[in-house]
Amino acid sequence: MNNLDRPTRMEFSAFQSFVRENAEWFRGVHAESLASLERAEAELDCTLPASLRWLLTEWGYSGACGISSLSETVSVTLRCRGTLGLPKPYVVLNDWGDAGVVYLDTRSGTVTWTDTHGLQRLVDRLTPEDADTFPDYPAWAASRLNVEKTEV
Repeated sequence: MNNLDRPTRMEFSAFQSFVRENAEWFRGVHAESLASLERAEAELDCTLPASLRWLLTEWGYSGACGISSLSETVSVTLRCRGTLGLPKPYVVLNDWGDAGVVYLDTRSGTVTWTDTHGLQRLVDRLTPEDADTFPDYPAWAASRLNVEKTEV
């Protein structure tokens, strides 16, 4: 990815507008409740970004949201913490097997999509070599929207 293609941070209000402008792509199913988000955060021992919380409670899951389900996110993250030693600030948003792993750094808000070996490098306190990094969750969701639009 060259510097011209690098995604930029999106303020929360801009993200809300972006989602509304692309409602047909973000309108999903099975919206989360605030209680389910709080349970997930308690299990993960971290706070999810406001933009992710808002999208899941207001719009539910769609191909453009970039996360398949909160329960799967919690399950995979806890499994990776237990088996690999994944540090607590990281949350696995998606494990796509051979297509890679997408994780969120809850300290900085960055989202990274890397191959499965990249997750082990992260555990070893090394930077994944083959990775796409997004400055925040809204940039990740915007990227997923572009993928959804090109696959139609």
